[in-house]
Amino acid sequence: MRANPTELTPGTEFGAVPEETERLFAIVLTAVFLLVTVPVMLHHEMWRDEIQSWLLARDSVSLRSLFHSLHYEGHPSLWYLLLRPIARTVRDPRWIQPIALVFSCCSVYLFARFAPFSRLIRVLFAFGYFVVYGWTIVARSYGIALTLAVLLCVLLTRPKPRYGAAAIVMALLANTSVYGSMMVVACVIGLLADALFTARSAQRRDRVRRVALPAIVGIAAVLLAAAQVWPASDNNFLGPGLAGTSHTNDFDVAARPFVAVAPVWRGYVPIPRLEETSDIWWANFLVDRSRKGAVLAGVLSIIGVALLAMLVRRSLFALAFYLSATVILLLFSIFVYGGSLYHHGYFFLAAIMALWFAAAQMESVPAESRLLARSAAVRWLDRRTQLAIITLLALQVVGGAFRLVADYLMPFSEGKATADYIRSHGLERLPILASPGFNATTVSGYLGRPIFAVDRNVLMTFAPLSVPADIMDDTVLLSRVDTCCAGRDSVMVLLLNHRLEANSAALAVQPLVALDDALVPERFFLYEVRRR
Repeated sequence: MRANPTELTPGTEFGAVPEETERLFAIVLTAVFLLVTVPVMLHHEMWRDEIQSWLLARDSVSLRSLFHSLHYEGHPSLWYLLLRPIARTVRDPRWIQPIALVFSCCSVYLFARFAPFSRLIRVLFAFGYFVVYGWTIVARSYGIALTLAVLLCVLLTRPKPRYGAAAIVMALLANTSVYGSMMVVACVIGLLADALFTARSAQRRDRVRRVALPAIVGIAAVLLAAAQVWPASDNNFLGPGLAGTSHTNDFDVAARPFVAVAPVWRGYVPIPRLEETSDIWWANFLVDRSRKGAVLAGVLSIIGVALLAMLVRRSLFALAFYLSATVILLLFSIFVYGGSLYHHGYFFLAAIMALWFAAAQMESVPAESRLLARSAAVRWLDRRTQLAIITLLALQVVGGAFRLVADYLMPFSEGKATADYIRSHGLERLPILASPGFNATTVSGYLGRPIFAVDRNVLMTFAPLSVPADIMDDTVLLSRVDTCCAGRDSVMVLLLNHRLEANSAALAVQPLVALDDALVPERFFLYEVRRR
């Protein structure tokens, strides 16, 4: 028999539910999840961030070359190593979508089956933005990170925690992404804090000994991941953290601290702006609307973190994990890499994991002790915090619903449509030139052939971010294209992400099609080019 809570908060009465009933609930919820996601996934047009990982895994000439490329990708190797044997067998990048879906289904099933929350909470979690869309429909390494995080919660909250298995899961999680490594560091801090400060002195050594294995393995895995992704000196990708962007520097000094913590709000409340279609994917309805909105989001972020800390405070493990994860993620976003919405989702994941840890730990406390320990004031706060958490989960569902509908009704990327146009008009047999080359990754993946990147002077499928791209205006671009056309009588295809605003005396340039109605900034303009 598994204990199943009737409320979200730790410290409430739990009723026993037959294992078979809980198993059936998990199966049904996973099936409904599939019914919702599969139609959108079949309609979803992948973009460069999805296809880049597949092409890198498929077309790297060796494992050594693959690992070398990771210093320019910002992600450790697990996702690429998982994709490599599949990609080199079936080659079609669309196979990355069912792979991502399998991991998401595992996450939903495990959460529905084992999370110590009410069924309402488990349903809301399954259909929240990051689970149902951001880390599923958009097929990247974050989906496998979610599965591993949920599995880690299961292992650490069993009546007898499985520390050996947890150590393996932590090692894998650290190698999904830099953000996965941060979650592992936070988990190690939580385990050590709990072992050192909650056990009686006579039991402390035994508690430390039990958590030593996952702590050592976790830190070793984080160091291994850091060694894989440490930026090379000629890295052309890593951008500044929030502290180095105009998003904060344009604000006065008093506003900056609030703006800096606003990513927490983005992760908790991923509701988009609706003024422009491109904002449906990137922008938050509050953070990205105005200076006052960003500051308000920062204030609400601080309040939200404080409320969640109050909710999990009875479990030192949960509290230490939650606060350390939030602080580490914030420091990284401020000083290293600002990140996007799918990165900020780790703030939300940290909150859910902390709630799971706290609820499971309180579940092991005798009911009478829990009830006697709670005052009327604490119960008042907890009930209102429950409502706040349920509201946040409901907002996650709203954010997910917006993205699902938008993705189904509009092209996510124009890469697939561009490849279809090239193929349907018999242009795939012609030389194809692109600028910038990085944006041509999607078209290359869908076409199944390399494209020559004019700005990088290389024939490529995935973008070699070790090669700095040349910044060119259209006049210089056409001069480069003219050089490429030298000695050729055939027509060439020029693929751009903007309308061409220049002419060339040496080249006859004819517009073919403009495909510029995508949710992400991945729009394409095709031109026929020949020498005069």
